[in-house]
Amino acid sequence: MNKIIFIISFTFLLGCNSDQALTTDFFDDETYMSGNNVFMTIYAQFDECGEWGGHEETIEILHKMDSGFYFNYQKSSVDCDSMVNIWHLGAFYPGPYKKLEIEKQSKLSVFGKAAINQFTHDLIDEKFKITFPGHAGILLSLTTSDSSLIINTYGGDAKSFIELKSKLGVE
Repeated sequence: MNKIIFIISFTFLLGCNSDQALTTDFFDDETYMSGNNVFMTIYAQFDECGEWGGHEETIEILHKMDSGFYFNYQKSSVDCDSMVNIWHLGAFYPGPYKKLEIEKQSKLSVFGKAAINQFTHDLIDEKFKITFPGHAGILLSLTTSDSSLIINTYGGDAKSFIELKSKLGVE
């Protein structure tokens, strides 16, 4: 029995190469040859209004058939003192009034692509660290349009999202 465990352990050790870099490349032009498509959405909801949420920011990554990858960035402002009814999941819920504040579109550079890859890895790492936050926290999510990748975190910090925005040049 010990020999079997040793053989299995040795096989795993040989199969793992610590020098090999962890890479993720969502930005393969040949995958997205079929048109102008949004293929990834990064969403952040902050918590300045406590359990009612806060301002929202969205980064949509899209592929344009004729010219490559772009991103659309939107940021809403929020007024925590003005509650309104918001239609969500088939019912009205009270929430703070939100207004679109910033909207920007830009071509995604090689550095921007690397920043999104890094954000994805950071979000996965954050997912394993979060404990239950209670009723108020920062929501971060990354979703691909085909739903093959969905990562949601709630209650962590927004450091990686702020770094991503900085590298994309939106704030």
